[in-house]
Amino acid sequence: MINKLQKFLFNSSTASPIIVFTVIVWWIQCGKAEIIAEDGTVDITGKAILISLLGILGLIFSLYSALIVWLGRKKCELVPITVSSVKSKDNWVLGALAAYILPFSNLALKDYNIGLSLSIIIIALLIIALSNIVYPNPLLLLLGRFHFYEVSNVDGGEDFLLISKRKSIKNARIIKKVITLWDYMMIEEA
Repeated sequence: MINKLQKFLFNSSTASPIIVFTVIVWWIQCGKAEIIAEDGTVDITGKAILISLLGILGLIFSLYSALIVWLGRKKCELVPITVSSVKSKDNWVLGALAAYILPFSNLALKDYNIGLSLSIIIIALLIIALSNIVYPNPLLLLLGRFHFYEVSNVDGGEDFLLISKRKSIKNARIIKKVITLWDYMMIEEA
């Protein structure tokens, strides 16, 4: 099982692509005006460097959830499980992708406030990261071809998120062993 810091980082990585897209929009809309001085010379400001570093960090951090899943599959112990029901949860990815594209709507606005946009993203990151709800990064679906399922255990208790390489799971009994990342998230044995 992974520790609380890794869980925090995993949940936070869900929103990191929004930071990348926000930075791209800022560069498209404001970047040229920010680095070219009135006399035409290039003057890279601290703000431009900071925003660029945030974008690069967001890009690297986006891949963190894929790394956690990959390492979890390699290093964590398999646990037998009896599942009573399973249903697909891939549909939430569409909403997440819409949220990632949302910063591009700012291209239609005349003034772009990067501080306000990043503040909203930071608040969203904190809410996601500190909750018990698991929001895996949609990049797992794209990069690792993983799929998400809500699974109920025969022993009762709460439902948990299962990450699997299978495109479709119709019969809950085929899930025999899982890797527990934390209480609300497991990975199916490949």
